[in-house]
Amino acid sequence: MKFLVFLAALLAVTVAVTQTGPETFVINGGNASHTPHHVIVEFVNAANLGFFGGGSIITSTHVLTAAQNIQGFTLWRVGYGSYRRADLIWIQSTNALAHFQYAPATRNNDIGIITLPTPIVFTARVRPIALPPALLELPFENEQGTIVGFGFTSATVNQPADNLRYGYVRVQSNTFCTSIFHMTVPNHFCASDNRHPVNICNGDIGGGFTVFYRREEVLAGISSMLIENCHIQWPSAYTRVYPYLGWIHQVIGI
Repeated sequence: MKFLVFLAALLAVTVAVTQTGPETFVINGGNASHTPHHVIVEFVNAANLGFFGGGSIITSTHVLTAAQNIQGFTLWRVGYGSYRRADLIWIQSTNALAHFQYAPATRNNDIGIITLPTPIVFTARVRPIALPPALLELPFENEQGTIVGFGFTSATVNQPADNLRYGYVRVQSNTFCTSIFHMTVPNHFCASDNRHPVNICNGDIGGGFTVFYRREEVLAGISSMLIENCHIQWPSAYTRVYPYLGWIHQVIGI
């Protein structure tokens, strides 16, 4: 029996009040230090309602995120540069592109790119994440990946974290994933870890799932789908990055 999937719906808040809605992120995670590629994305629709998600810096002017954070929205604010929420640097953009085959009903091809109007200056605390190598189906089954994010530390505590949070999850088999999610493989994979359960939550959609390949951290996935109310015992689903490398390079012009 398929479980009900929480899709893109993030609780709406007005743009002027950016701290009041449940922008929950890594549930049961620990405090992280600097994660130079991670960003918060605030996105606004035509009714001037603001929502929250995550993203990853891939060039000085491009942020990779979920298509559901782009389609139907008109303005994006990207916060970067610190593991402390209060110290984030913000840049605003009106230029973003969802994948041309994005299917909202299934979340297939749930990937998109925000183009920034001015380049981010890279430092030791701000730099892009590497994309995975072509023709290598990262992440592998049972491989451990890292998830990060700001926000609530549980689904019941109405208090966002001041510091970036992180957790580790392992890639599950495609058979298990498709028994839980209505998802397309290999475009999607799912991940969890029952030994020390952690999870993403509403508001973290679009953030990165990273692994190490030849000692380099690479962006292998993008947070895409949730089950239950961000329950730590269930997996979440991620868009696999490598099938979209051609499209990404076409959009960013590299």
